[in-house]
Amino acid sequence: MHKDGRSYLDAVYVTDANLEDAIARGADDIFVIWTVSERGDWQSGFVASYFQTIEEAANGHFRRVCDRIHRSNRAIAEGRHAEFERHITLRVLRFPVPLHYIVNLSQDRLAAAVELGVREARRWCADQDIALKQLAWPLPHPGYKMDFSEQMKGFFSFGESDPLVGAERGKTDGTSLILDLDVKIPGLRRFAIDPDHTAIVHGFVRADQLGGQLRIEKGRLNLFRSDGDPGSAIMRYVLWFRDGVGHKVTFVGEKRLKNDPGWDIWSDTTTLFCRISRGHSDGEAISADDLLGSGILRISLPAVVRQLTTLKTDARGPGGRAEVILRFGQFFLGRLFDVYGQAVLSSSPF
Repeated sequence: MHKDGRSYLDAVYVTDANLEDAIARGADDIFVIWTVSERGDWQSGFVASYFQTIEEAANGHFRRVCDRIHRSNRAIAEGRHAEFERHITLRVLRFPVPLHYIVNLSQDRLAAAVELGVREARRWCADQDIALKQLAWPLPHPGYKMDFSEQMKGFFSFGESDPLVGAERGKTDGTSLILDLDVKIPGLRRFAIDPDHTAIVHGFVRADQLGGQLRIEKGRLNLFRSDGDPGSAIMRYVLWFRDGVGHKVTFVGEKRLKNDPGWDIWSDTTTLFCRISRGHSDGEAISADDLLGSGILRISLPAVVRQLTTLKTDARGPGGRAEVILRFGQFFLGRLFDVYGQAVLSSSPF
């Protein structure tokens, strides 16, 4: 790039953050937004090695400059000669971006990465006690609605905090639990862009030990919720209902997606680890006093096939319905690629 008679080059193998130049120009309070991956997971192959080499070069130089700034600040505090001769305040916002910065073919993924970045930046500013204006952030058009049904079955046990133990004990005792869910996505485009990918859940919890068929009063599903690691994801269900005698109960279930050794994509996406607690809560922190029990539910292959037949949308005509299916498929398969396709690319291009 040429500007004001000077040529500017992207010196990616030299530095991704030229802090020395900022300091030389008089900056003594520097904000750095660092999105270069620092996970340290190395994959084989030319493409992976090429981008990982760039990441290591960038991270290595950045850490060395940060160390120089810290040493200089310490020398100033101790009254010794310092490299930069004045105290430099360095504020670093670190967050990995779940988007390949060259190979990207999806507008939804780009918009979702921006939304996630805005959310994490505002959270970081709050942690740093940096005041922010309450801006009216424009929401995208929601897009077409989409609904589908889902059924999961399994076992749970009262008094157990470990879902694995609860499921085994429940299987022995015959304490089964079934979820019959209707999942509603009010707007597919907004859903795909939302970092939490939130859908509304209605339906029933069926468990004789809790009182039979119990209507879900309020529920949500976060499909592939980001947890800060682009190489993993969580499918999280939070369901509010009442037991047979009217006590408030919260069901929290999670499908934990991570590319462990072996073929685990099917088990990860069909296994729901669940906990049941007293009261209605967000389920983020369940105390031992509130915990009622835990277990594991699963969705079978025939149930998955039936689930595909229940998909409904308000899109009109074959073209509209095809657009909805394609958009949701890109989102769903793309997020699976993010977790299980790391050996090919760091994130899905779709």
